[in-house]
Amino acid sequence: MKRLMFLLLLSSMPLQAREVKEFDAGWRFTLGDPKGAFVEWYQENDGSPHKATLVIRYSGKKNGAKGRTMTIAVNGKSTNLFFPNTKAYGTDWKTIETEIKIGAGANTIRLTTLENGGMCIDEIEVR
Repeated sequence: MKRLMFLLLLSSMPLQAREVKEFDAGWRFTLGDPKGAFVEWYQENDGSPHKATLVIRYSGKKNGAKGRTMTIAVNGKSTNLFFPNTKAYGTDWKTIETEIKIGAGANTIRLTTLENGGMCIDEIEVR
């Protein structure tokens, strides 16, 4: 199991982010306005290609809706993920899991907003 937290991403792996609204001392960030805001990171796989589980810990609430949909792309192949609302922004946290295919060697993973606004993300785990 390989746990990635944003502290590690900042210190040892390339991290690209556009329109990141908040990045605080707790090593979390908010993907804010406008549509298309993203965070991208690099995941090394020293083994053979395989299916993995991507776990994202998040917080956020979209008023008037049950949550937000964002896109996760692994090596350019994307799928939509629905993030159900949490009770309160920044204090109530949920996790979402999705299966991804990790290739041998270098992998690029990108989380992108599909509308204005996004969720507060503070932890990512690749199992």
